[in-house]
Amino acid sequence: MKTYQRYTFSYKKYEKPAEPERICDHEGCREAGIHRAPKDRNLKDFYWFCPKHIVEYNKNWDYYAGLSQAEVEREIELDLVGRRPTWKVNHLYNHKLHDVFNVTGMQDAWNKKADKPQNYHPNFSTDEHLKALHLLGLTPPVREEHIKINYKRLAKQYHPDKNGGNKQAEEMFKNITSAYHLLIKSIKN
Repeated sequence: MKTYQRYTFSYKKYEKPAEPERICDHEGCREAGIHRAPKDRNLKDFYWFCPKHIVEYNKNWDYYAGLSQAEVEREIELDLVGRRPTWKVNHLYNHKLHDVFNVTGMQDAWNKKADKPQNYHPNFSTDEHLKALHLLGLTPPVREEHIKINYKRLAKQYHPDKNGGNKQAEEMFKNITSAYHLLIKSIKN
């Protein structure tokens, strides 16, 4: 039969180190200053007050004292975004954003662009373009991203270095490359 040794632990009660006794910074008060209050808007230097005088100080202290109305409004704007830099919404997004609720105020400009479907290009109606689409495994309407994705996939598959000099693969690679360039050129125009 095995016996196990018992371990006993003793815990010391954690005691907060004693803070140096502060005296209230209010003139003539000798009570303990246990509440801190900022001296100015930098919020780096503080007064220490007793409970009675912190209430008085807080009632009379104005963070915006000495600022003009425009400066106060600017301070409030900065506080709304956590004092981080921001940019106007219409600069963040390109024309592909569909702003249904006109948040950016640019709905009219985007609606003019939205008259034509974004994924269809009228130059894809010729036989040459349809053959190029078929070669890349696409059907209209298409986007530029789809053309690039399919081209990369097929180019890897039929690349001459990967197929060891196979003439059919080399010919297919040339056809895929010319189809890709034709479609991309048509979309950019």
